[in-house]
Amino acid sequence: MQQAVEGLSVVAISYYSIGLIAYAGKAMKAAGVPLNPDLLTGAAMPVMLAVVWLGLRRMHHHVSR
Repeated sequence: MQQAVEGLSVVAISYYSIGLIAYAGKAMKAAGVPLNPDLLTGAAMPVMLAVVWLGLRRMHHHVSR
């Protein structure tokens, strides 16, 4: 049960973090920065999932000691 909750936490935290990155990308494009917000968001997805997963895993190991 705990693993399922942790998995859902990774998805939820990543989802909202990627949403913030998408908003930042759109704002940068509106400010004149030559980038594609969709590509930025797509590239950020696997990175953010890995960062959140590793962070939660590290926190879990720290708490379980």
